[in-house]
Amino acid sequence: MSPPVPVSPARHPVAAAVLIAAAVLQLAAMAFHPVAHGDSAAERVASIAAQAPLSAHVHGLLILLVLAAWLALAQYSGPRAQRPLVRCAGRLYGLGVAAMSGAALVNGFAAGHFAARALRASETVQAAAPAVLLFAAALNQALAGFGTLLLSCGIAAWSLDLWRAPDGLARLVSVYGMAAATACAIAYLGGLRLDVAGMGAVLLAQALWYVLLGVLLLRAPALR
Repeated sequence: MSPPVPVSPARHPVAAAVLIAAAVLQLAAMAFHPVAHGDSAAERVASIAAQAPLSAHVHGLLILLVLAAWLALAQYSGPRAQRPLVRCAGRLYGLGVAAMSGAALVNGFAAGHFAARALRASETVQAAAPAVLLFAAALNQALAGFGTLLLSCGIAAWSLDLWRAPDGLARLVSVYGMAAATACAIAYLGGLRLDVAGMGAVLLAQALWYVLLGVLLLRAPALR
C-alpha cells in the first residue's frame, strides 16, 4: 500500500531560501536591464552593440535565477508528485522556463552579438541590421509571452493544489497565486508589452508568490 500523499507542504528551508533569493534578485537584475536608445535605426543598433556586455550579464543572471526557482519548486513538489495538479504544474512551469530562457538568450546574447558584428561588417550587413534586430525583438516578445502564459499556468496549478491545505498561510498563497497568475495571463493576452516595465510587473507579481511560498515552506512541519 502506497503512503498517503501529503495535503500540506513539508518544511524545506533550502528550497524556501532559494525561492526568496531568486525573487529578490530577479527584481534587482531588472533594475539594470539595458534599453536601446537612439533617434535613428543606426543609432539604436550602435546602442545595442555598446550595451551588449551588460545585457549578457543581466540576462545570464536572469536565466540562472529562473532555473534556480524551477529547481526549488521541484524540491517543493517532490513529496507531492503523485498529485495531478502538482505534476501538471511542474511540466507547465518547466516549459515556461525553457521559453523564458530562449527569450533571454535572444535578447541578451544573440541580439547584442549580432549588433556588434554588424557594426564591423560591410555596408550591406549594416543596412540589414535594423531589420534583423527587429525580428530578434519580435522573437523575444513571442517567447517571453509564451513563457509568461506557461509560468502563470504552472503557478495557478500549484496554487490550486494548495487550496486543500488546512493552514491559513497555505490558503493565502493559494489565493494570491491563482489571482496573480490569472492577472498576468489576462494582461499579456490583453496587449501588455513585455518590455522592461511590462516584464518587471510580471516578475513582481511572481516574486511575491515565491516569497509567500518560501515563508510557507519555512513554517511547515518537517516530513516524518
